[in-house]
Amino acid sequence: MPIEIEKLNFIYAKDMPFEYTALKDIDLKLQDNKFYALIGKTGSGKSTLIQHLNALLIGSSGKIKVNNFEIYTDKKNKNLKNLRKEVGVVFQFSEQQLFEETVLKDVMFGPLNFKVSESEAKAKAIKYLKLVGIDEKLFEKSPFELSGGQKRKVAIAGILALEPQILVLDEPTAGLDPESAKEILEIFFSLNKTIILVTHDFDLVYSYADEVIFLDNGNLITKRETVDFFTDDELISKYQLELPSLLNFQNKLSEKGFSFTKKHKNLKDLIKEVIYE
Repeated sequence: MPIEIEKLNFIYAKDMPFEYTALKDIDLKLQDNKFYALIGKTGSGKSTLIQHLNALLIGSSGKIKVNNFEIYTDKKNKNLKNLRKEVGVVFQFSEQQLFEETVLKDVMFGPLNFKVSESEAKAKAIKYLKLVGIDEKLFEKSPFELSGGQKRKVAIAGILALEPQILVLDEPTAGLDPESAKEILEIFFSLNKTIILVTHDFDLVYSYADEVIFLDNGNLITKRETVDFFTDDELISKYQLELPSLLNFQNKLSEKGFSFTKKHKNLKDLIKEVIYE
């Protein structure tokens, strides 16, 4: 298990008038090389939870293990720099963190900070800039000359260049057009890593996630396979969740007499079954 969380609690402003419990006895186990979606309404505890995975926040009580690192809630933690190399976090509007003179230097910064040689840092930067689709002719340009989508890709390349084993994506497609959002998610989907996607976009969740982790008011409500989650009518109704567009479309086709062997997670497979039914 790359991530094991046991009875994790987190309290903001503890013992003060505005004390607020953001996480309540969270028990969670995440496996290697699976794509998870972490969902819930604003204030449900999503951002608080992901900040515990690389010790940006330390729990008020409970246990956390990330790969071979144990994050203590009751004593001083060591080797946090190495932990943060293992857990790469792509924050919302990550392009706002770009700062170097050139695109290449910006992506090299992280590896250099972890004491790799300049030649190795450059090789990693080139590798991941190409992976995210940044043309070589842009490598020596200022990142501030790029388009919004290109800036986002450069910021993502900077995280990937650290070669983390776990990727936490906090609304990585926020502010992007649908085509750019899909392109970026396809990049992450192709990686052989444990991925945790925080998003409000249920269409992305349905298309890419193996499992859904659902928080509400600081509580872990459920963790289950994506299709099972969205086909639980009682759960969807109780928490007033919207269905993903594709699932809603398939349900409407079913109401019109079409029959399906399963709930499809991509449009191509759905169309194929309709045509060859």
